[in-house]
Amino acid sequence: MVRRRKLKRKKAKTFQKKILTGLLLFCFVLFLFYLCFSNYKLFLARKQLQDEYQQTYQIYKDLYQKNQELQKLFYQASQKEHLERILREKGLFKKKGEEVMVIIEE
Repeated sequence: MVRRRKLKRKKAKTFQKKILTGLLLFCFVLFLFYLCFSNYKLFLARKQLQDEYQQTYQIYKDLYQKNQELQKLFYQASQKEHLERILREKGLFKKKGEEVMVIIEE
Protein backbone atom coordinates (compact mmCIF):
# COMPACT_ATOMS: atom_id res chain seq x y z
CA MET A 1 0.00 0.00 0.00
CA VAL A 2 2.78 2.37 0.86
CA ARG A 3 4.42 1.49 -2.40
CA ARG A 4 1.31 2.31 -4.33
CA ARG A 5 1.10 5.77 -2.74
CA LYS A 6 4.75 6.47 -3.53
CA LEU A 7 4.22 5.24 -7.05
CA LYS A 8 1.15 7.46 -7.46
CA ARG A 9 3.09 10.43 -6.09
CA LYS A 10 5.97 9.77 -8.48
CA LYS A 11 3.55 9.49 -11.40
CA ALA A 12 1.87 12.71 -10.33
CA LYS A 13 5.24 14.47 -10.02
CA THR A 14 6.46 13.21 -13.39
CA PHE A 15 3.14 14.24 -14.95
CA GLN A 16 3.53 17.74 -13.43
CA LYS A 17 7.11 17.91 -14.67
CA LYS A 18 5.99 16.92 -18.17
CA ILE A 19 3.27 19.57 -18.17
CA LEU A 20 5.68 22.20 -16.85
CA THR A 21 8.35 21.22 -19.38
CA GLY A 22 5.80 21.29 -22.23
CA LEU A 23 4.50 24.66 -21.08
CA LEU A 24 8.03 26.11 -20.87
CA LEU A 25 8.88 24.70 -24.27
CA PHE A 26 5.70 26.21 -25.74
CA CYS A 27 6.53 29.61 -24.18
CA PHE A 28 10.08 29.40 -25.53
CA VAL A 29 8.86 28.61 -29.06
CA LEU A 30 6.31 31.41 -28.83
CA PHE A 31 9.04 33.81 -27.71
CA LEU A 32 11.28 32.74 -30.62
CA PHE A 33 8.42 33.27 -33.04
CA TYR A 34 7.87 36.76 -31.61
CA LEU A 35 11.57 37.58 -31.99
CA CYS A 36 11.60 36.37 -35.60
CA PHE A 37 8.50 38.38 -36.45
CA SER A 38 9.93 41.53 -34.83
CA ASN A 39 13.20 41.04 -36.67
CA TYR A 40 11.34 40.76 -39.99
CA LYS A 41 9.40 43.96 -39.30
CA LEU A 42 12.64 45.78 -38.48
CA PHE A 43 14.21 44.43 -41.66
CA LEU A 44 11.35 45.84 -43.76
CA ALA A 45 11.51 49.22 -42.01
CA ARG A 46 15.28 49.37 -42.51
CA LYS A 47 14.95 48.55 -46.20
CA GLN A 48 12.36 51.29 -46.64
CA LEU A 49 14.61 53.81 -44.89
CA GLN A 50 17.55 52.80 -47.06
CA ASP A 51 15.48 53.36 -50.20
CA GLU A 52 14.36 56.77 -48.94
CA TYR A 53 17.98 57.63 -48.11
CA GLN A 54 19.13 56.69 -51.62
CA GLN A 55 16.42 58.85 -53.19
CA THR A 56 17.21 61.77 -50.92
CA TYR A 57 20.93 61.44 -51.58
CA GLN A 58 20.32 61.44 -55.33
CA ILE A 59 18.21 64.60 -55.01
CA TYR A 60 21.00 66.16 -52.93
CA LYS A 61 23.61 65.33 -55.59
CA ASP A 62 21.43 66.80 -58.35
CA LEU A 63 20.80 69.98 -56.37
CA TYR A 64 24.48 70.31 -55.49
CA GLN A 65 25.44 70.04 -59.15
CA LYS A 66 22.78 72.58 -60.14
CA ASN A 67 24.05 74.91 -57.40
CA GLN A 68 27.60 74.65 -58.75
CA GLU A 69 26.39 75.52 -62.25
CA LEU A 70 24.40 78.49 -60.98
CA GLN A 71 27.36 79.78 -58.98
CA LYS A 72 29.51 79.53 -62.10
CA LEU A 73 26.92 81.45 -64.12
CA PHE A 74 26.59 84.05 -61.37
CA TYR A 75 30.35 84.54 -61.30
CA GLN A 76 30.43 84.95 -65.08
CA ALA A 77 27.52 87.40 -65.02
CA SER A 78 29.18 89.49 -62.34
CA GLN A 79 32.35 89.97 -64.41
CA LYS A 80 32.60 93.36 -66.09
CA GLU A 81 33.68 91.93 -69.45
CA HIS A 82 30.74 89.58 -69.58
CA LEU A 83 28.27 92.36 -68.80
CA GLU A 84 29.86 94.60 -71.39
CA ARG A 85 29.67 91.89 -74.06
CA ILE A 86 25.99 91.21 -73.34
CA LEU A 87 25.13 94.92 -73.44
CA ARG A 88 27.06 95.38 -76.68
CA GLU A 89 25.19 92.49 -78.28
CA LYS A 90 21.89 94.10 -77.36
CA GLY A 91 23.09 97.51 -78.55
CA LEU A 92 22.73 99.16 -75.15
CA PHE A 93 26.41 99.95 -74.60
CA LYS A 94 29.00 101.82 -76.67
CA LYS A 95 32.42 103.30 -76.07
CA LYS A 96 33.40 106.87 -76.91
CA GLY A 97 33.63 107.33 -80.62
CA GLU A 98 31.63 104.21 -81.48
CA GLU A 99 28.28 104.19 -83.17
CA VAL A 100 25.63 101.57 -82.74
CA MET A 101 24.17 100.24 -85.95
CA VAL A 102 21.03 98.21 -86.01
CA ILE A 103 20.48 95.99 -89.02
CA ILE A 104 16.91 94.97 -89.58
CA GLU A 105 16.40 91.89 -91.69
CA GLU A 106 13.27 91.74 -93.76
